Amino acid sequence: MKRHLFLFTVFFVLSACITLKLAERFYPGLYEGAADGYYGRIVLELETDSSSILDIKILEQHEDELIGGEAIRELRERILEENSTDIDAISGATITSEAFLSALNKALAQALIRR
Repeated sequence: MKRHLFLFTVFFVLSACITLKLAERFYPGLYEGAADGYYGRIVLELETDSSSILDIKILEQHEDELIGGEAIRELRERILEENSTDIDAISGATITSEAFLSALNKALAQALIRR
């Protein structure tokens, strides 16, 4: 229970601090982010150009393939389609969803041009 509360708190704080806006610019490149999912670490690689998310590659994940794995694939597709991290968690895979979005926000924080 404490772990879930901690993950939720971390996710909430990161989400409040880092909101992807298309008007903001990125340093083009590859960036890595990681967070603890339900069964272990989720590590991803984010590719950006100066104004958008080009790709998200999953480098490591230990989630259940039927629930967590499917949630990760769905989140990736939604983010690439909408070019935004402002999406809802997948029902039934909330911890995995929050970890994936937290890892992605960590990668985005590295890519963001500070003004």
